[in-house]
Amino acid sequence: MTNDSFREILRAARQGDNEAFRKLIRLYWPMIYINSCIGDRYNEDLNQEILLAIFCKLRKFPMK
Repeated sequence: MTNDSFREILRAARQGDNEAFRKLIRLYWPMIYINSCIGDRYNEDLNQEILLAIFCKLRKFPMK
């Protein structure tokens, strides 16, 4: 993925495009999944909290 295509997806996600948000989540899924585990067990509630935080903070993410 090029920088320009990433910026385009990020910009669209910030503007409320659900498909663009899904693409961002897919890109970062390994990191989100790892941080959704407590010990060696996946925690769905923690995963939801992480996704909600990403969604809420996305509009505040600085773009040049």
